[in-house]
Amino acid sequence: MIKGEEKARKSFLKSLLLACAIGGKANNFTDTLDIRGHELSDKYIIDIDTEQDEYDVWLNATRIPKMVGIIPPNYISLQLRQYTPKERKQLLEWLYMDSEYRNNLGLVSLDGYVDCLKNFNDLEESSEFTNSLMKYTSLTKSHLTGVLHLNPGSDKARGHLGTILQNKCETVVIIKDMGEFSHVICQRARGKKFNDFTIRVN
Repeated sequence: MIKGEEKARKSFLKSLLLACAIGGKANNFTDTLDIRGHELSDKYIIDIDTEQDEYDVWLNATRIPKMVGIIPPNYISLQLRQYTPKERKQLLEWLYMDSEYRNNLGLVSLDGYVDCLKNFNDLEESSEFTNSLMKYTSLTKSHLTGVLHLNPGSDKARGHLGTILQNKCETVVIIKDMGEFSHVICQRARGKKFNDFTIRVN
C-alpha cells in the first residue's frame, strides 16, 4: 500500500513501480535503485484509477510505456471516476472472478481504495471490502497494490479502512511531499525493508 497526503506524488510513485515491474528501460529512471518485477512478462498488469479525470489518467497511462520503452501488450489502464462505489466493487469482482483476465493476472493497482466504499469509516464495510481483496488475490495468485490518503498531519491511513488494510498489507509505504521532491519511506514490511529514497518529477 502506498499512502500519502494530497499532491505528494503518490500516482507518480505508483506509475514508477508498475513500469519497473513490467521492465524494459524503466530502471533507467531509478538511478541506483533497483526495482524489479517477478515473472510478469506473460501476465496482465491492470492499472485502475478511481479518482482522476480522463486526462490525468491518460497522462499516467502514457508515462508507463515511456518508461518501459515500448507499449506493453499486457498493460491495461482503467478509469472508474464516473462510477459509484458499488459499481467499482462490482467491476473488481468481475475482473478477478469472471473476466477473461482472471486466470492470468500478475499485478493490479487500485488508486484509490476509499472510492470503492460508501463510508471508509464504517468498520463492517471496510472489513468486508478488505476480505474480498484478500480472497481475490488468493484465488488468482496475483499481487495487489494501491493508494490511500493519510489523515491530515498524521502518518495514519484514512479511516477504519486504512487501519484494516495496513494490518493486512505485505508492505506499507509512506510518501511525503518535500517541495521539489518526495521522500519515500518503507513504514513496515513482512520481508526485508527497503531503504528510503526520493523521487523528483522532471
